[in-house]
Amino acid sequence: MSMIEDYQDLDSELLTRYKSLVKTKREKIFIAIKAKFIFYISVLYLLFRISKTFYFYFIGCKLSSSPCTIHRDVRYSKERPRNIMDIYQPLKTKSGGNPVVVFIHGGSWMYGVKTLHIKLGRSLASQGITTVLANYSLYPNFSGDQQVEEIGQILEYVSNHIESYGGDTRNITLMGHSAGGHLITQYLLTIYNKNTNIRERINIKNCIPMSAPLDMREQFIFQTQLGKEHTSMIVPYCGGVKGLNYKSPLYWISLEKDKSLELPSIYLIYGDQDNLVPPIVNSRFLHQLEKKCKEHIHLQALEYDDVAHVDLITDIEDQENNVCNSEPFNEHRGAITRRHKKFMLGDILRIILN
Repeated sequence: MSMIEDYQDLDSELLTRYKSLVKTKREKIFIAIKAKFIFYISVLYLLFRISKTFYFYFIGCKLSSSPCTIHRDVRYSKERPRNIMDIYQPLKTKSGGNPVVVFIHGGSWMYGVKTLHIKLGRSLASQGITTVLANYSLYPNFSGDQQVEEIGQILEYVSNHIESYGGDTRNITLMGHSAGGHLITQYLLTIYNKNTNIRERINIKNCIPMSAPLDMREQFIFQTQLGKEHTSMIVPYCGGVKGLNYKSPLYWISLEKDKSLELPSIYLIYGDQDNLVPPIVNSRFLHQLEKKCKEHIHLQALEYDDVAHVDLITDIEDQENNVCNSEPFNEHRGAITRRHKKFMLGDILRIILN
């Protein structure tokens, strides 16, 4: 067996599971080579997607046919170089202001950029939603705690300034994919939930973590099953296995008293074929939300058939010109609703615009 250096710091339950699943060094070398090849192919694919949207980003958004105006590189803090965001402002402003979405990109906490999701910004803005796509400082130059603090800085800026972009400060949806979904959930449970003054200043209506690693312990075991716990960012990002709990939203919510949490409506969105984050984590997290949140808080999981990790966000973006919302989902509190993937963008719009 080829185990990580600090495996002895695992608690007995996790250590037993780890030892039963860990792969040999030879197996891991083959897996690492394959993973590296897939990574570079994925990067090329994402660069290709970005290149197709750059015309709109720099030129098309200025044409009369554009559904929005893009305010590029708006600085939400002067503290760090990547503290910038793009704001996609719809051409028309509704009475009282447009709904607002703040979207945080993924990328294993150490990659990613706001321009990966130009299509998402354009798509939401075309539906009358003022959309914020934000960068944040990346690991390892900055810690996970600093990243979570920056989520708060983004929301402070939006709360104070979004009205000048046609947005409604009383109708903010916080949304993030993968690592971005983890960060927004960690922010809600470790900062937003702990500070009444922040909750009074920043009115978050909905939170939508998408394919988010909400339990780092289970994420570590899942990476072990794949033979990737040596190359995965989970352990170093958490500061070693002792930090797996500290970086887990599931752990933070477990510390709260039953029926005590005052949080926004939370919709967990994920694919049943997620190959990077175990789908089972979402049902466990939803169960804890039901247990810990006050009764009036709406909580729900939407599981999409035949959708993998990265496909979730790319498929949503690709539905830009084909929004399918003819079949409303069950909005029962605590429901885990299986959905066809063609409804993903329509479902998200239903949540935001409801």
